[in-house]
Amino acid sequence: MIKNGQPITKSRMSIIPTDTVVPYEKNNPILKVLLQQASIAVFQTELSGDCFFVNSAWEQFTGLTAADSLEQGWLQLLPANQVTTFLEVIRRCAQGNAAIQHDLSLHRPAPLGICHVRLHIQPVKDADNIPSYVIGSIYDMTDDVHTRQQLIRQNRLLEVLCKVHEDFNLYKGTDRVFLDFLTKILALTDSEYGFIGEVKIHDNGRPFLHTHALINRSWNDATMQQYQQEHHRFILSSVDSLFGYVLRKDKPVINNHPSQRRRRHIPPGQPPIKCFLGLPVRYNQQLVGMVGIANRPGGYDQDLADFLAPLLTTYGSLITAYRLEQQRTRMEQQQEQLAMHMEALVSSLDDIVFELDEQKVFTGVWCRNEEVLFFPKKDILGKSVLSLLPKMGPTFNELLDKVLDSGVAQEIEYPDMRQPDRWYRLKASLIHGETSRRLAVLIKDISFRKLNEQQLLNTKAELERSNQLLQVSQNIGKIGGWEYNVKSGEMYWTRQVYELREVPLDYRVSLDACFEFYHPDDRPRLLAALERTLQERCSFDLEVRHISFQGKQSWVRTIGEPVLHEEELTHIRGIVMDITDQKIAQLELLHAKEAAEKAASSRSEFLSTMSHEIRTPLNGIIGIANLLEEDTEHAGLVHSLQFAAGHLLSLINDILDFSKIEAGKIELEHHPFQLKDLVKDIESNYLTLAKAKQIRLYTSLDPDLPEVIIGDPVRLNQIMSNLINNAIKFTKKGGVFIDVHLQELLHQEAAINFRVQDTGDGIDKEMQEKIFESFVQVHGKRNRRHDGTGLGLAITKKLVALHNSTIEVESEPGKGSAFSFTIRFPLPEPTLSSQAPTRSDTPEERLRGQCILIVEDNQINAMVLVQQLQRTGAHTMTAANGREAVVLMEQQPFDGIILDLHMPEMDGYATIPYIKSLQPQAFIVVLTADVMPEVKERLQVLEVTELIHKPYNANVLYETLYRLID
Repeated sequence: MIKNGQPITKSRMSIIPTDTVVPYEKNNPILKVLLQQASIAVFQTELSGDCFFVNSAWEQFTGLTAADSLEQGWLQLLPANQVTTFLEVIRRCAQGNAAIQHDLSLHRPAPLGICHVRLHIQPVKDADNIPSYVIGSIYDMTDDVHTRQQLIRQNRLLEVLCKVHEDFNLYKGTDRVFLDFLTKILALTDSEYGFIGEVKIHDNGRPFLHTHALINRSWNDATMQQYQQEHHRFILSSVDSLFGYVLRKDKPVINNHPSQRRRRHIPPGQPPIKCFLGLPVRYNQQLVGMVGIANRPGGYDQDLADFLAPLLTTYGSLITAYRLEQQRTRMEQQQEQLAMHMEALVSSLDDIVFELDEQKVFTGVWCRNEEVLFFPKKDILGKSVLSLLPKMGPTFNELLDKVLDSGVAQEIEYPDMRQPDRWYRLKASLIHGETSRRLAVLIKDISFRKLNEQQLLNTKAELERSNQLLQVSQNIGKIGGWEYNVKSGEMYWTRQVYELREVPLDYRVSLDACFEFYHPDDRPRLLAALERTLQERCSFDLEVRHISFQGKQSWVRTIGEPVLHEEELTHIRGIVMDITDQKIAQLELLHAKEAAEKAASSRSEFLSTMSHEIRTPLNGIIGIANLLEEDTEHAGLVHSLQFAAGHLLSLINDILDFSKIEAGKIELEHHPFQLKDLVKDIESNYLTLAKAKQIRLYTSLDPDLPEVIIGDPVRLNQIMSNLINNAIKFTKKGGVFIDVHLQELLHQEAAINFRVQDTGDGIDKEMQEKIFESFVQVHGKRNRRHDGTGLGLAITKKLVALHNSTIEVESEPGKGSAFSFTIRFPLPEPTLSSQAPTRSDTPEERLRGQCILIVEDNQINAMVLVQQLQRTGAHTMTAANGREAVVLMEQQPFDGIILDLHMPEMDGYATIPYIKSLQPQAFIVVLTADVMPEVKERLQVLEVTELIHKPYNANVLYETLYRLID
């Protein structure tokens, strides 16, 4: 026979007596009777596992009827995972032709439940000795199995207890001990997860659980480590939960079907609770901890809770020991910290500490650095004060006697005999011991304090001197200080403020009282400034009128600054300064400035009026002279007339230009022009003058000069004309040389040098700088040989400076003079080189068919203008003022209007808007003798750009008109 695959004795396996021959027929009545009489459960099955017989004992033990057990029905007692194994046992029994013993669990219907059984199976052979079926019996082994399992659990429990005590002694209550303890509890109870922890009390008196460990058996080591890091010592505090009930009631909780509300407040990252066992942990009848486990297959019962009781007792001891260990560790740490603090304190002391007995003998010495001691420590101990310090000893000895006699601490400060700049303070105190008295002597280096005290005395003396100087400065500067306390409303004045306001020093000061000393018209400004300082924390600086208590009026400057403490406005501080003298001087200066501006305006007005009044008739003279140029019979007279008029115009221009330059109202123009043509024109203008004086005029033009440059041809003409005019004026014989050459050409810029040299009188060295001053001539008034204003070179120098250049002079008396300067001119783009204006010397009949209205109040100037335009073929009409012009424009159209500005009834400025309204297609040319800068500005506002000043060159007028009609 075989037991679990091994042979067994036949006597143990026999279902019926061994000497009985068992028939092999399945339905043998004798066999059935024998089997029914058996006291144990018996079954018969085919080799395939189909049951065809069970006895009554079977029905009673298994809870299945015979009908329910037949065929495959009896296999329902087996767990699903054991059916295949059991059928394999039947097959092996038949194949081995031997009895087999097999242990398994049967899941019987309620209320019988699960039981542990041992099956005895043996084959039944036919006449040919071949197994025909099997017969088996069941022995109940439940009690044996439970006894064996209980023994195993008790052994495991004992192992856990031993291991916990061993680990705690080894690791002193670290997390590792608690984690290992909980792991073993989960393994012992076959629970999915759980936690253990220490019960603590909130400030509000409610208990909470401070977990020592929280584990899920499904975690690997990495997950376990991560969870412990994230939820180390997790706090469970909800009383409305399963574990909360344990904490509140101090009773176990066994719940195999918890409600949804009870399932809440589980630790993070854990699965829902299916069943739960919560056990309170006590020590000395006090609740100290809790063990909670969850999700055990089959749930929890009181037996398991009772089984875990030794573990709870052990855990309570562990918690208590853990608390004591923590307390001991804290105390050790505090002791270590205290020792370190004491050591650090002693080490950080710069003082020297001595201990002496009642005989004043040194028994102890402590100091951070022994180098500060007078003697090595070993030479001090055991010595008396008098023997160790023969010089200072008597003084110290007397002080120590006072301490011993009175019990009151004594101090003394003394200098170092070796270093007089070093000072020490000795303090002696009495220490009462149990059997004797001792003296504690503390010696501290106070050299730094002594030095600070001396510096403080010096600072106080310096401060006193500074205050005296400040008082003197405030008295001299008539400055007083004030302070307003924002919180208390208190106001403080320095002595100078009392003196300024002519009140006694006991005058009651307040903020409202301050405003009474200011002029009523200025008080709102001062009040607004103070309010702004209070609101926006900004300073103010005002000049206001002040009225003293005695009625004295003055001007003061009051300044206020906000004072902040921790970003809060606490005070406003400031000064009051008497500025009456400065204010009077300022007002006088302002009046003087206004007078000067008024004088300058009057001068400008006078110059403008005189210029207009002179230029208007001069325009007629020059115009008529130009018309008479064709009269060859009186050519000489006409030329003299032109020269005299030109000279007069030059004088007027010099005066006006000088006035403009002084006022800073000259601005350079920037447009393209032909430089060579300009120089040739200047030369031709002065050829007649040179011939009249029988001197030669030479001009040298660099062939590399650019054809067209961008600049102000009018001002360049003026500079060159002044220099050439002076050169001819001061040259009696020889000649005047004009040289223009290219000095440098870079990109789109040309540096051009201009030089005018003569063979005239020359200039003394001391006069070479003065000739550029206003109203200065080489020859004084007494021996004056040449006319002029003395402004030509002054204007020339300033015009050259406007071109960012300087004029230089080279001269020797009797050898002539040379004036030169260099100007950088921008060059136009290549496409612009052909756009420089060209001039025609003779009028062309290009205005034929054009109807032009002349608006001019001066009949001579109107007559000259009419004759000049007739030469161009134009048809003209005249009007004496703007009102007449408006009437004519309302009657017929005009191609253009030429008008003066200063006219009676309606001037040119008032007429221009009517022109633009009545004849918007007509061009406008302004001819005026007013050359002040304001003219151009006013015309720009009226959108008029064509302006020609009287007296004018007829060719300039022709060119302007040709350009406008083209």
